[in-house]
Amino acid sequence: MGKKEDGLWQGTLIFITIFVFGAAILGQYVYSVTKERSQARDNRLMTFGLVFMGTFCMWILWICTYMHQMYPLVKPELV
Repeated sequence: MGKKEDGLWQGTLIFITIFVFGAAILGQYVYSVTKERSQARDNRLMTFGLVFMGTFCMWILWICTYMHQMYPLVKPELV
């Protein structure tokens, strides 16, 4: 792989790390503050899903921006 693809993998690993730590920390927090114990597991699962969706959407935005800068559709011209 070339240098450009290395940045894609590094950025993707950063977003995976954000998801893992964010889901773990927020999941534990939501589980601990839920008053109704019967809903604690459901709230934790919903938190994991929301953290995943948020991280995935941020990753998609980042990867589209990054790739458009790698291979621009319109090349700048010197006048």
